[in-house]
Amino acid sequence: SADGPAAPPDPTARPLPEAGLDDLDPAELARLEDRLRERGSPLAEAAPLERLQALGMAREVDGRWVPSVTGLLLAGRPAALARLLPQAEVSYYRHEDDDVDYAFREDLLRPIPAALERLRELIQSRNRFHPLTVGLFRVEVWDFDVEVYREGLLNAFVHRDWTAHATVQVHHHPGRLEIANPGGLPAGMTPANILRHPPHRRNPALAAALARLGYVERAGQGVDKMYRLMLRYGKEPPEYRAWPHAVTLVLHNPGFDAEFVRWVSEAQNRQGSFTLDYLIVAAALRRGPRPTAELARALALEPPATRKLLARMEAAGLIVPEGQGRGRRWRLAPLPR
Repeated sequence: SADGPAAPPDPTARPLPEAGLDDLDPAELARLEDRLRERGSPLAEAAPLERLQALGMAREVDGRWVPSVTGLLLAGRPAALARLLPQAEVSYYRHEDDDVDYAFREDLLRPIPAALERLRELIQSRNRFHPLTVGLFRVEVWDFDVEVYREGLLNAFVHRDWTAHATVQVHHHPGRLEIANPGGLPAGMTPANILRHPPHRRNPALAAALARLGYVERAGQGVDKMYRLMLRYGKEPPEYRAWPHAVTLVLHNPGFDAEFVRWVSEAQNRQGSFTLDYLIVAAALRRGPRPTAELARALALEPPATRKLLARMEAAGLIVPEGQGRGRRWRLAPLPR
């Protein structure tokens, strides 16, 4: 057609006529109401059915109200999830080493908010932090930053293929955290361009409900947020591994670079907040000088846009060129004490 192919139906908007509103857990519904109240949302004061309808959690089918897939994913009782959405299970594996088989496993069949809470408990029980003093402030640098892995988990739920029967898996190694979800990347999106690609949501109803509840940003800022938090602490950026029917996010824990954390903090004190592009360039240069072409790859930008960005950073006193022409490289500028 002239309008292009129609968007595929949203599996998370589908009503479940084989379920009833009593398949929603009152404790989980109260959790959602509390979140709305904390956010000052007028939905917190709405009638329960009106709230469910506004969040896309319930629909009227043949004269009776039934939960939608989104409703069950956000507040379903475990028995209802097992009966109707067994793929909502999340499996957590803890590995004592970076290569050996898992030492502990827990399978969670709970609504997304409850699963997030339990996964946080499991990860934090083996998550170490390193105190670092930067100027007048004390910073805690975690092996795996809570905000980073929470974004990674939410991305897995929002972007996964809910029509597939496979489940989300979390592998917790000392040196890396892997979050794998069913469903490949959208057409045109690759691990190399994921930072620049316009946001695409496979499950708009679930994404909209999670946004109204304050779990996710509506504009798809999750990947940017993970990059920013990891690079700020001198860690490796998030790594994506993609297959036709699955995506794995890998968060690496190679320790952290205390000097780089201080450099970023001092530079931000002078410049105001950094753009993510500035952080990507600085992180690439922390191990030594790099040519423009290598920085363009790290940024996933074309060379002309990269050169403009580097010129702005040079003018701001953040980076310094070495050499001329094709041999030119860039290094971080020492900040005045």
